[in-house]
Amino acid sequence: ADLAALPAALRQPASRYPVTLYAGRNCAPCDVGRDLLVQRGIPFAEKRIDTNADLDAYVKFSGGRTLPLLTVGSQQIKSGSLSDWNSYLDAAGYPKTSALPASYRRPMPTPLAGNALPPGAIPASAPGPEPENQTPRAPAGNTPNIRF
Repeated sequence: ADLAALPAALRQPASRYPVTLYAGRNCAPCDVGRDLLVQRGIPFAEKRIDTNADLDAYVKFSGGRTLPLLTVGSQQIKSGSLSDWNSYLDAAGYPKTSALPASYRRPMPTPLAGNALPPGAIPASAPGPEPENQTPRAPAGNTPNIRF
């Protein structure tokens, strides 16, 4: 994201603690997490886990196969709990309500393994791995142990 185009309230957290959503297609918990980020006006990148190469890269990166995963800076939030996500976003200094201008456009999701096709290319129709959806666990305590 072009940080200079962001409102002042978002520039510092977005530069210090960039947010990335790791998600798959047809993943209801991923959609719920994405909706939270959009509603809160969080500028974020989205990495898609659609192919076996993406899945291999994701397992290597995260140590698991559960989606969604949110990163805030270097912190991985593997819980699908929106209250956990909000706690980390709050701790990183993101505003609780959207400060994004109406003209802001989210970047398109990109494949995790970087096997993006050139613009205009027609992808081969290969079935991707189904993400393993996991029921979000309740947080162990009221406040997550947040370290950046």
